Amino acid sequence: MHALGIGTDRFAKDSELTSRQQLLVAAYWCALSFHGGALLGVALPSQLSDLSTDAQATGLLAVLGGTAGLITMVVQPVAGALSDLSSSRWGRRRPYLVGGALVDVGGLILMAVATTLPLLFIGFLLASLGSGVSGAAYQAYIPDQVPPQQYGEASGYLGAMSMLGTIVSFGVAAIVIAPRHVASFYLITVALIAVGALITAVAIPDTPVSRAARPLEQTWRALWIEPWRHPDFSWVFATRTMMMIALYTLFTFVAFYVRDVVHVTQFVQGAAALAGAATVAALVSGVITGWLSDRIGRKILVSFASALMAAALFGLAFFHQLNVVLSLGIVFGLALGTYMAVDWALAVDVLPTEGFAAKDLGLWGLSTNLPQATAPLIGGAVLQVFAPFGKSVSYGALFFGAAVCAGASGILVWRIQGAR
Repeated sequence: MHALGIGTDRFAKDSELTSRQQLLVAAYWCALSFHGGALLGVALPSQLSDLSTDAQATGLLAVLGGTAGLITMVVQPVAGALSDLSSSRWGRRRPYLVGGALVDVGGLILMAVATTLPLLFIGFLLASLGSGVSGAAYQAYIPDQVPPQQYGEASGYLGAMSMLGTIVSFGVAAIVIAPRHVASFYLITVALIAVGALITAVAIPDTPVSRAARPLEQTWRALWIEPWRHPDFSWVFATRTMMMIALYTLFTFVAFYVRDVVHVTQFVQGAAALAGAATVAALVSGVITGWLSDRIGRKILVSFASALMAAALFGLAFFHQLNVVLSLGIVFGLALGTYMAVDWALAVDVLPTEGFAAKDLGLWGLSTNLPQATAPLIGGAVLQVFAPFGKSVSYGALFFGAAVCAGASGILVWRIQGAR
């Protein structure tokens, strides 16, 4: 890692990080976002279509997405707390980051070789478990390493790397995924997860703490109760939950929306094009708005992003021409990039428990995991209820509901008092 020009001894909490150090801290998000980008939205729907009928594939996708969300919902706060408490000589974060990455890699390899639905399910759930563990430890690196005056900038780099990973994910998916040809996407994901985890484990300092300084029984009690006594933490949680419901509603069903409503025959490539347009736009807006939030505040940017995303989802509900859909995807991406660049900093601003960043961020992560678990199930139910009225009406109702959730996020953010 010294060949990169940054040694771990050059990180210091009280001094500002350089752009290169910011990139190192954010780098693993690129791999994690590649993993999550096209997997649920493109790769898994394609593989399910290969192994089942079209009618079964939508239901199976909803069940798998929901189950993976439930797993991550439990894993992240627990793994985060264990990370905070770790007295391993390897550090607090590193053992869980590397261990989770290894489980993730094993699950992805199973998915690559799966020729039956049960094997695919096992591999997908293992990959979800592994990415939940590694992500829980990894997300604490910002409060561990970044000084408070750079939280917004760091969140911007995080958002940019997330968007970059997502862009590349959908781009690769469009090139390599075809009917009965999904394995290469999973193997590329394996390589990126392994390299990203290795870079983070070697390049970023990770100091162990004394277990005696963190009484285990107090920690587990506080894990579920104490943070919710802080109103700002609860409002940040509610704001993000609404936004993530909107996001996962779109990402889960975008491939089938492109196939059934926009009527693109090569629906995998069509979904990748829509998501790719959105994520390119998100990358453009990400770093700029993260840096800007350190200067003008987070809440106004979250509110703006929420209104913009609501408008894009409303448009998708009622306008189904391909060129219009792609344009709305760009608007959606601009909103997503702005939001993702700011919301991490907003959460770190109001973390309630000193010394337990990973645990509290794991709880905050439930605002992603709950929507990830419920949006596919609720969305699948909405599509079934409105099915007699036709595909356009079904997806119109689905995306209209998502637009309402995105708009609610922009309203709730103003209840937060402890952040600008």
